[in-house]
Amino acid sequence: MKPYGGFDHNLQALKIVDELEIKYASYDGLNLTWEVRTGLLKHRQDEHGNPIKLDGEILPPQPSLEAQIADVADDLTYYGHDVEDGLESGLLDLDMLSETEMWKTACEKASESGLTARGERFGAYTVRCLIDLMVRDVILTSSKALEEAALHSPSEVCFLEKPLISFSPEYKKITDELRNYLYHNLYFNPGLGKLNEISYKKMRRLWPNGYILKIDSIRIFRSPLLRDYWFNKFVQ
Repeated sequence: MKPYGGFDHNLQALKIVDELEIKYASYDGLNLTWEVRTGLLKHRQDEHGNPIKLDGEILPPQPSLEAQIADVADDLTYYGHDVEDGLESGLLDLDMLSETEMWKTACEKASESGLTARGERFGAYTVRCLIDLMVRDVILTSSKALEEAALHSPSEVCFLEKPLISFSPEYKKITDELRNYLYHNLYFNPGLGKLNEISYKKMRRLWPNGYILKIDSIRIFRSPLLRDYWFNKFVQ
């Protein structure tokens, strides 16, 4: 996609709600407010350090409180369910995960229920404990930050130096460790690389002419048209 402007999943999400969704008679998109749409853009600067604009207006330093909640919830949910997927697929196991402090803390919590470490329910229940621990930390940390900020209006949230919804420093450290562990041992697991290569070869055999789709006589391959088509038809 690089020759066609690259791909940014946040910008693609914005394009979906602004253009690709067709729900109304007189216009495309979902007619969302500017504040909601800014929440879809997680970053406030581009790769060159320039401020990002939406509709010609520079984004404020922080997203809205609702967007901050969604952002942190998205991260911790991914951590929990990706661990679960890794265990179910066999790419991860309990011994491997015990290398991370976050998983060890969740195991200690799970053990309080009386489950044995090798029992059938232990892995699944430990994932539940993992998510619960992260949610609890975010609630306690963010509640304290909101109280200390003593805001008078929702808009003030967007002009603070740092987000109000976050992990505590202690949990930030161990969740970052878990994330890095998942990157090296799950997302880029050599076993997945082999599967991706098999899929790529199959697609090449199916479409040897170098294009995947033909819509209204337009050949689409590695282009913004293909990106939009696949997201609108299959990803949502």
